[in-house]
Amino acid sequence: MAAPEPTDRIEIGARRFAWRAVGSGPRLLLLNGYAATGADWDPTFLAALGESFEVICPDNRGVGGSDLGEEELTVDGMAADLEALLDALGLDRAPVVGWSMGGFVAQRLVARSPRRVSALALLSTDPGGPGAALPDPEV
Repeated sequence: MAAPEPTDRIEIGARRFAWRAVGSGPRLLLLNGYAATGADWDPTFLAALGESFEVICPDNRGVGGSDLGEEELTVDGMAADLEALLDALGLDRAPVVGWSMGGFVAQRLVARSPRRVSALALLSTDPGGPGAALPDPEV
């Protein structure tokens, strides 16, 4: 399965926010690490998820088809982008999977709008901040 092309874009203020979709079924938000786009997911992984879900793969702010914009780049701002995306898709809520920095954004989305997230899966991430329990360097 080839990397999905951007299927749509919305305007958030003066910025474009892009995403890709693959598969069919209930919608699932799949959030990548910061410097990665929605097209950077492993095709086998996407194909497996796409058998059960329409997987929505956004391009984070400032990468791929999404503009960086003028405002400060924050995890909270990236979570707000996802709220705008859910609105544009007509979704009151959706399951969310966050990997790496996408996990930070997913956790912030739940903190901002708990009713918008029906389920949460976190892959290779932590909550950030001084309370985060990081692995030992040798790990």
